[in-house]
Amino acid sequence: DIELQIDGSGNSLIIERFFRGAFNLYRLRLDSGQILHAFTEHTRILPVGARVQAHVNTDHSLNIFSA
Repeated sequence: DIELQIDGSGNSLIIERFFRGAFNLYRLRLDSGQILHAFTEHTRILPVGARVQAHVNTDHSLNIFSA
């Protein structure tokens, strides 16, 4: 439920991409230094090293789980 948009002044940097068949898993480093993982469909390929704007899609209810 994390959406990514290429944005040179975005809030995160793509540091890795993992192809997982039906989807891509991106590892992002937020400007705060925290690491975030986000999925996209397999046809959407964003370049490692790109700055992106990462935001939560709030079109529906989300459940939060503690680690």
